[in-house]
Amino acid sequence: MRTKTKQETFWAGREGASYLKRNFDVGARYEERKVFYDLFNSFDKNISILEVGCNCGINLQILDNLGFTNLSGLDIGPSALAEAQKRLPNANFHLGSMLELPFENRSFDIIFSSGVLIHQNPENSLPTAIVEMIRCSNKYILGIEDYSPETVSCSYRGSKDFYWRGPFLSIWKSFVPNLEVEGEYFIDVPGSSGAYQRQCYRILVP
Repeated sequence: MRTKTKQETFWAGREGASYLKRNFDVGARYEERKVFYDLFNSFDKNISILEVGCNCGINLQILDNLGFTNLSGLDIGPSALAEAQKRLPNANFHLGSMLELPFENRSFDIIFSSGVLIHQNPENSLPTAIVEMIRCSNKYILGIEDYSPETVSCSYRGSKDFYWRGPFLSIWKSFVPNLEVEGEYFIDVPGSSGAYQRQCYRILVP
């Protein structure tokens, strides 16, 4: 049996519940990240979509509001998933790790992440997460992650073991060079400790 990573233990426990309390409301999320949600505009509303690290389902709730009907989410935190199921009773939710996605190859037309890859260690768990997402995607990978030209560890909850910014689109392409990029945008984020950008991307999986 695989030993959980430090990050999995962190998010499955007390911090996962704390994050849920801090990120409970849809609020202004759509307007703040509209360029990311616009990457879904050309898709059929019945296309199958999986969000890895869905937490309480805010992103899936927005996609539901936009008319998408075949939604699934995966998260490592049971309390977050319970809330997500309340919000979206017709969606499918799964308890598990993005490092071992409990799905067959090419199970979903779209797999996306939102501020989840930034919490994977670039030297061990991030490559595994990327390989798993590619394995389970039939058509597309979408993402919105905190950007830096170089991968850097940032302080999070008093530690530098749980949050990295990086050039995520370039990281994806380093694993699968023939991935076709169909869209890339940046969102400026003020940040209390200094401004940075979020990188949004849509990739066609070969």
